[in-house]
Amino acid sequence: MNLFVIDIGGSTIKYATWDGEQLDAKKSLPTPNSWKAMKEQFIAEIKSSTLEFSGVAISSPGSVDTQAGIIYGLSAIEYIHRFEIKKELEQLFGLPVSIKNDANCAALAEVWKGHAAEV
Repeated sequence: MNLFVIDIGGSTIKYATWDGEQLDAKKSLPTPNSWKAMKEQFIAEIKSSTLEFSGVAISSPGSVDTQAGIIYGLSAIEYIHRFEIKKELEQLFGLPVSIKNDANCAALAEVWKGHAAEV
């Protein structure tokens, strides 16, 4: 199972592949100025990979409604908020997409592999 993973940040977007155990092929690019440019970057990165992906996992700023697939709240990236971003990305990639809040993702990572793993 390979996932294409994305961390959306105010100044950079980080990409990697996840094989179920570790991150590989890590890249970092400046955050685009528009939703259209961001989608183009996502597609270019997926197409440049030799792997076959079973899904896409996204860490995003803002309050994420994981059921509706909508990012609420405010962040430095205004264009990712208040529309069905999950649905649009699933159609774009032809893959299932999961979007979670970036702070929650960081906390889960700490519990799983970080300093909080023994807690």
